[in-house]
Order: sequence, then C-alpha cells, then structure tokens
Amino acid sequence: MNEVEAMAVLEPLCAKTLMLDTLLSEDQCNPIIANPVFGGVPKVSNQEWYARRGYKLIGVVKNHYQRTVTAMIGPGHDTSTVFMRRDIAD
Repeated sequence: MNEVEAMAVLEPLCAKTLMLDTLLSEDQCNPIIANPVFGGVPKVSNQEWYARRGYKLIGVVKNHYQRTVTAMIGPGHDTSTVFMRRDIAD
C-alpha cells in the first residue's frame, strides 16, 4: 500500500485523494461470512487496517455487493460496504 500511495501522487495521476471500499468490520469478522469468504476470521479487519493508515469513513452502503456475497455464501446474508478516503497530497 505504501507503494500504491507513493505512485499515485506522481505523473500522470497526480492524485490528491485516494478512495476505496471494503467490507464493514463487523461483517468481515462475522464467522458466517469470514469463514467461506476469507478462510477464517481476520485478526484485523480491512476497515481497521485502512483506518490505521489514515483513511476516514465517508459512507456505508448496505448490500452494495449483494450478488457477490450471495454467490459466495448463499442468500439471506446482509452485508455492508464502507467507503473510505485519505488525502495524500496538499
């Protein structure tokens, strides 16, 4: 991630902000979701990991990736996607 952030500020991108989405921490750490999708419950969720890198929560969308979740673990499981951003240049 250090390399991605470093490259993003260079030509031709000249990025000032990076944005991303990932699964809500509570959903990623739920064994019903984590075991089939990730092979187990992570020690640190993606959301927590990105937050430690300075990414801030900008929004949460329920069932944003519902087709993908249903394909992986079956119907009847609601999940939420978090959208995060980090300013990387002045």
